[in-house]
Amino acid sequence: DSNKKEDNKKLTEEWEGLDYKTLLKRPYFYLIIAAILFGALTSAGVIVTPYLSDVGLDSEFVASTTSIMLITLALAKVAVGFIYDKFGVMTSVNLCYLAGIVSNITLFFINNTQTGKFFAILQGVLSSIATPIQTVMLPILALAIFGQNNYDRVLGLLVTVTAVGQALCGPVVNLSFDLLGSYEISFILSTVASVIIMIVINYAVIASKKERETC
Repeated sequence: DSNKKEDNKKLTEEWEGLDYKTLLKRPYFYLIIAAILFGALTSAGVIVTPYLSDVGLDSEFVASTTSIMLITLALAKVAVGFIYDKFGVMTSVNLCYLAGIVSNITLFFINNTQTGKFFAILQGVLSSIATPIQTVMLPILALAIFGQNNYDRVLGLLVTVTAVGQALCGPVVNLSFDLLGSYEISFILSTVASVIIMIVINYAVIASKKERETC
């Protein structure tokens, strides 16, 4: 455990990173940018509230679920930072994405029954645990994967592509609903995308770590 903690410290504090021109030649640079973009673009969270109404849940219950989600989100941001400090980048990234994947799966079980309402609350909690991947995890990923030399530049890119993905997410999901007539297809696509993106980010972390060890 102490060795892992030391590795985490070295990963963030001692990795200066490649110069930017060299970094632009690395495939994992483009993979991580694409992963963050499509992670924001394919998020199912944007349609959860209308979906809850569509399955027959009343507005009061939906509002209560949203409140629980926001409280959980505040706690999750702190918890993810703590988990990163203790267990490293990959653990915190995987926690967020696994929470998002399970959150998407719970959407299929939401309906206007007591069991369905339980899954609605569970979905809100899990999606809140997943959300930090688009907020507090961005500077952590920028530093851990790309190093101090490129931190400002890369963080700016990650924040920008996240904002672009979030802005396009609503129209894209709504268009898919208009074309397919069902939110479920969007949920499936979001789940598949989350699995692929989690694998890509893990690959980027490992590739960066191997390169750091040879410098």
